[in-house]
Amino acid sequence: MKFDKNHQPCLTDEDLERYRWLIDAATSLWAFLVKEAADARVAQGGQRDIGSVVLGARIEVPYLGPRKRIGKPRKIISAPGGQGCGCWEGKPLQAVLGFLQEHGLPSARYNPGVMD
Repeated sequence: MKFDKNHQPCLTDEDLERYRWLIDAATSLWAFLVKEAADARVAQGGQRDIGSVVLGARIEVPYLGPRKRIGKPRKIISAPGGQGCGCWEGKPLQAVLGFLQEHGLPSARYNPGVMD
């Protein structure tokens, strides 16, 4: 981890490689929790969420690229599923953010993307 010119802690390519196992595990966890939530909603007589299309929903971290002085957000995990803007938010998202923060990525945050 390095600090950018604004004294903000940022991850580097080396950090992202070191945390690859964590990012992969969180990606799988998020997909599992979203499917589990959708299955529970259907079992209770509801329908799967097929709401609006949201583009670019993701979890990101501050990143400082090679030869850069100011960190920028970098996507580490895309939201699972396709259509349905609310299916990955709520409990599944909070569980994944907590998992990432507990295992060494406290700067991970959610970006909801844009509505199409």
